[in-house]
Amino acid sequence: MGGVRVRKGRRFAGHWLVVAALAALIPAWLTVMTVGGCQDAVDPALSVCTSGPALGDAGTVVVWGLWAVLALWCIGRAFRPLRQPRIRESRTAPPRAGGSVPRTGAHTAVEVPLPERGGVRLQYAPSRNGQPDAGEVVWAWVPFQEDPTRGKDRPLLIIARHDAQHMLALKLTSKPRERDSAHLGIGSGPWDVQGRPSWIDIEQLYRVHRAGIRREAAPVGSDVFGRVSDALVTRYGWVRAD
Repeated sequence: MGGVRVRKGRRFAGHWLVVAALAALIPAWLTVMTVGGCQDAVDPALSVCTSGPALGDAGTVVVWGLWAVLALWCIGRAFRPLRQPRIRESRTAPPRAGGSVPRTGAHTAVEVPLPERGGVRLQYAPSRNGQPDAGEVVWAWVPFQEDPTRGKDRPLLIIARHDAQHMLALKLTSKPRERDSAHLGIGSGPWDVQGRPSWIDIEQLYRVHRAGIRREAAPVGSDVFGRVSDALVTRYGWVRAD
């Protein structure tokens, strides 16, 4: 699946080195700082004054040791890994404009060669039983002709049964096709919520699995199915079932 993965790099943050350098001033100052005192005597000439490092050897080691820990931490911050998002190549192709993510599989609608003469028995038998029947417009995912790995949901008119699990169907379009001999106008119907006229592509036949049908839209009228059947019988020599 697609997503984002993190690419690790390095970046330099010089201000942390400045912090370490400034912090070094503290142990340096404590190291050079001295303390002392005088022991007064009755005879001023016998008075004794002494001075020495404020920290002593042990204190100096401790102070510089603490600075070393801080300096190492600052260096680590200055050169810490940089996490940058990078787009990982998706294993699933993104949707194309006007299409959807591929849903290829056993239940995908598949374009099939047009059967020979008598190879399809056209039958008008719509029934609102929740099952796809000939004469009904249904919605299913249909691959694009130019790229079968992509496609979109679209209406199909079922024209015949193929086998126990599959139906044969023609796709509908709302794009005007008045002068296109490959399309037959069937007018408008409840399968289009905008009430636009529809055209049936009579040169592309699809085998549709029952489980691949998303929903029943509406049946076409028997007169509409009759006109579609007439065109298919004339063009391909298919037969009408009684």
